Amino acid sequence: MIIEFSDARAAELFNTEKKLRGRFGAELAKAVMKRLDDLRAAGCLEDMRNLPGRWHELTGDLKGHVACSLSANWRLVIRPAGSPKLREDGGLNWKEVTAVRIINVRDYH
Repeated sequence: MIIEFSDARAAELFNTEKKLRGRFGAELAKAVMKRLDDLRAAGCLEDMRNLPGRWHELTGDLKGHVACSLSANWRLVIRPAGSPKLREDGGLNWKEVTAVRIINVRDYH
């Protein structure tokens, strides 16, 4: 899958384990790197459903975004790049999402 970033600074952060460790600590940085490796290896977002991280669509202010668990509270938040195709019920068609944009790592609980 194609992974996009909002800018060069975000790309550098998420592509440099040392910078991730400095920002989030060693354990969380390792989890982020694993999930990014999974995304890179996937053909589409649907491939992520059965992998670690409990990938799920978000609601409310974050509708249209997808998150995966990195720890008990921390999540990697992404959104489909471009204009994703939606299902009839308004949810994302995960099989059609082949590029994502990394939004952030956050504790939204």
